[in-house]
This record gives sequence, structure tokens and C-alpha cells, in this order.
Amino acid sequence: SGLPMSSRVTLNGTPIMNSITTSSISSNEYGVTFMQPFTAGDILTVQLYGKNGSVTLQAGTGASLNIVKIA
Repeated sequence: SGLPMSSRVTLNGTPIMNSITTSSISSNEYGVTFMQPFTAGDILTVQLYGKNGSVTLQAGTGASLNIVKIA
């Protein structure tokens, strides 16, 4: 079953506010779409937080992050 928790993407260690998604009920899926400018060398991190203990990702993809360059 799912867990009440939140997810976010950080940019160089700082949360991207538009990426934060929160679930107050049990959920097996977290998704969000946002636009953010990046610079070469930036570091992105996907974080799950708000639960004490471990989280097990589903087999296969488990978690994904898609980045599209708009020129």
C-alpha cells in the first residue's frame, strides 16, 4: 500500500518549489510537471520525504525524471 508523504526535485541542493507534491493519504504514485531553467553542471536530485523509515521502489523503473530541452 502507499504512504502519506511528499516528493520534490532539488537543484544544487535547493528544493524547486514548483516540483513539490504532497499526499495526505496513501499513494503509490507521485507526479508533477514544471518548467525550470538549468545551467550546465547543475545537479538535480529526486527526494521522497515525510516518512520515517525506508521506501521500496517498484521493480523496473521505480522512479524516473524526464528533462526536455526547449531551445
